[in-house]
Amino acid sequence: MLVWIDSSRALCMCLIYLAHAYAYCDLFREEWKGGLIIVTNMFVVVSGYLFYRHHDKCGSGPNVLRQDVQNVACRLVLPTLLFSFALYFPKLLFNGENFEWGVFLERVLGGKTFWFTSALAVCQLLYSLLFFLTFIPRRLHLLIVLPLAAAGIFSVADCNLWRWQDGLEFMLYYALGGLYFMYEERVNRWFAMCRYLWGLAFAALLAVYVSHPVYSWLEPGFVVFQLACFPMGIIVFRLSPFEKLSYIGRNSLAFYLLSGLTPAVFATLYGRWLGTESAVVPLLVFASALGTSLAAVYVLKRWLPWTTDFRKLL
Repeated sequence: MLVWIDSSRALCMCLIYLAHAYAYCDLFREEWKGGLIIVTNMFVVVSGYLFYRHHDKCGSGPNVLRQDVQNVACRLVLPTLLFSFALYFPKLLFNGENFEWGVFLERVLGGKTFWFTSALAVCQLLYSLLFFLTFIPRRLHLLIVLPLAAAGIFSVADCNLWRWQDGLEFMLYYALGGLYFMYEERVNRWFAMCRYLWGLAFAALLAVYVSHPVYSWLEPGFVVFQLACFPMGIIVFRLSPFEKLSYIGRNSLAFYLLSGLTPAVFATLYGRWLGTESAVVPLLVFASALGTSLAAVYVLKRWLPWTTDFRKLL
């Protein structure tokens, strides 16, 4: 695996933990939402890059489609169902809520507990079918993906099981990751001429967006920001000095599945002991949650590796 992939995933995951720490301490600001959206979508862009890289080596066909479906089931769907079920009842007790069958079925079997992995599973499955069913050159995939993504973005359907609307939107970011893979050398040469300048431009663009946040695809500023940030962000990731955090990147699924539980627990504990008004408390929650998740992931990978990859049971 490329080093920058692991370090970029690790950086994204750390920022997600930090955002959750602030959210559970009720200190998350609305203007930060745009930055969190970018972090989440950058994760999908990197996944799209890896998807295209994998298919560039393996090609397409019935056997590759079967492998793709197995990967989606064993590495996304089943771990999401397992952790959703395992955490549902402790969460009820923690929040003092009563059990309801309808809510249980929606959150656990309907993929509502872990929205990101649910949407990513839908996106990856549709992309696998796209590779198998079409003979359109991959450079033109964006033409097929755009109307599908628009259908998800502008959908008004009440039913969003397994976050299919977000999954359709994710296809756009998958396509952007694929375009970067196909033109990687050219893009890298272009950015290498002034890479630190691009890094500063990325930071400036992010700062402008945070100070004037918009979250609708009907707003031109949002569209420009979304599309402009990804190539800049990837270059920033390639310059990332976070190689020491690569363990988090390699096990990002397990860290994500714990990213709601551990910050919530520590936010409650520190809130009772220290209150949540102090600016230090969210940082303590972040450090404690990430450290606890690190230990938990090590235990899972050491003794229960199948919990995040059911192929290891086959």
